Amino acid sequence: MAIPKTSAQAYFNRPETEQMSNKNSGRIFQDDKFIFKGFDNLKIEKVIVVEVHETKMTCLVYIKAKNNNWHRFFLEYGFAVWENCNEETIEEDDSYDYIDKTNEFQVFNKLITKIYCEPVKNHCKVIIELENEDRLILQAKNPTDYESETEFIKLEKVFCVFDYWDMIILSGVANYENKPFYFEKNFGELDDDYETKYELTELTDEVFILVQENWEYWLGWLKQNKIEHPNYYAEKRRTKSFEVLQNEYGKEEIKRAEKYYNNELVLKKFIENNLNKIKSDGKFEGELNGTNTFVQWK
Repeated sequence: MAIPKTSAQAYFNRPETEQMSNKNSGRIFQDDKFIFKGFDNLKIEKVIVVEVHETKMTCLVYIKAKNNNWHRFFLEYGFAVWENCNEETIEEDDSYDYIDKTNEFQVFNKLITKIYCEPVKNHCKVIIELENEDRLILQAKNPTDYESETEFIKLEKVFCVFDYWDMIILSGVANYENKPFYFEKNFGELDDDYETKYELTELTDEVFILVQENWEYWLGWLKQNKIEHPNYYAEKRRTKSFEVLQNEYGKEEIKRAEKYYNNELVLKKFIENNLNKIKSDGKFEGELNGTNTFVQWK
């Protein structure tokens, strides 16, 4: 059965006169697992995605780091290919769309910390980690199918998860366009279910610092580091003053619990008073608990 020409292989199987000049090109990797260190600690200059006209499927990706020529990479039948084009410009083919993702993904001048490929089921994915912990990923839409169409996405860092239910993340803090936002999936009383989109509120630097402090406290509680559960302390704090509760806790323990409690009040008030909200779909990847979690906003 003939394979539809919608893949990277089709792109490179064009007649020689239609292909880019590859005389000086160099294939560096062709595998489902590798680490490319050539762009470590370099800043991104431009990212171009080549798409098939009809399907809008990602065919391959070009990336240029500062003071370097173009490199390109693609997935094909369960493995990934990374090549050095040895060219300063890209010769475009009218049969494909060349989409500049640099501004859309806001990655111009972003520092690359690591580039690697790892296997996923019957396929693999290429991951570009950035300085702010966001990621650019070329992956199969269906990793169980080695002939799957591929997509190039940006995953943004989730800093913490406050609540989740039935395998759905309900609230937390994550990057949105490279800035920290509080996100929440509200419950619709009429539909008796959670809304499909998340409501996002941009955080100031000061509020974001408080969120990070509380997240460290929560991680400490998870490690059973003799820290009071914040919800238990909050319940007591609603009926008793800080001075009264001092007799029930050690000095350092209550100072930390009180700080968490006050930080939560500041965050809650900030969210309630900030009416500049954004609605967005969010697709989460990684752990549910926020310790290794990423989100693709759409």
